[in-house]
Amino acid sequence: VPRGSFMIVAKKPGFFNEQELWQSRPGPSVAAVVVPQAGEAVVKLTPEGIIYGKVVDENQEPIESVTVHLQTWQVRDGRRQLQRAGDAISDDRGEFRLAELRPGSYYLRFVPRAEGRAGLKQSAQEGFGTQFYPGVADVAAAGMIRVKAGTQMRIQQVLRKQRVFAISGVVRGVSAGNGFGAQLADSWGETIEARTQINPNTGEFRLEGVPEGTYMLTVFLFSRRGENGGGQPRTASVPVQLHGDVGTE
Repeated sequence: VPRGSFMIVAKKPGFFNEQELWQSRPGPSVAAVVVPQAGEAVVKLTPEGIIYGKVVDENQEPIESVTVHLQTWQVRDGRRQLQRAGDAISDDRGEFRLAELRPGSYYLRFVPRAEGRAGLKQSAQEGFGTQFYPGVADVAAAGMIRVKAGTQMRIQQVLRKQRVFAISGVVRGVSAGNGFGAQLADSWGETIEARTQINPNTGEFRLEGVPEGTYMLTVFLFSRRGENGGGQPRTASVPVQLHGDVGTE
């Protein structure tokens, strides 16, 4: 090796080198190795953290196809925001696994798949709603999971059925050749799974299987090509306080 200043980088599955470790948060720059030097060059590797576990119902039966979001607080553009740091989906045994985790503090958010028949007439049904670990609806009450280097943590999340409701309404301005969509987000901006019915001819829509809570309903109106700036959708949003079935326009 000729004289000079060099960077030595090591890679190994299941570990982070110093460059990878500091990509997601502020930290010291990786020191250069100056040749010639006395002694050995030390290259540090940090083992990954792993969170794994199982999602079950009140009877300890596994729940399949639950999306598990790993989230952490980050500052973006001067604002503290909850950002995703990983995702997993529970299998037919209700099991999930999140690997390659850097040391830090995380939240787990469980989003069940929307199921059931659309168009049911009952005002109140039962279903699984979105929850944070260890079983709360709001991140403000959620338990923070601290992951250290090399940590392997097992989590069991019990999802309990709760009353769910429907949000229905009419989108004005829908015409032949135009399409529209409806989307529901919680107070943290995360999209909520819901059974959705849309009638493109009348502008009517219905979202079913939504638990009680505070949401933002956003409707997207798509124009035909050549209209409204080349097909860019128009959007309209309205806050919804859900304590029963709701109708809106």
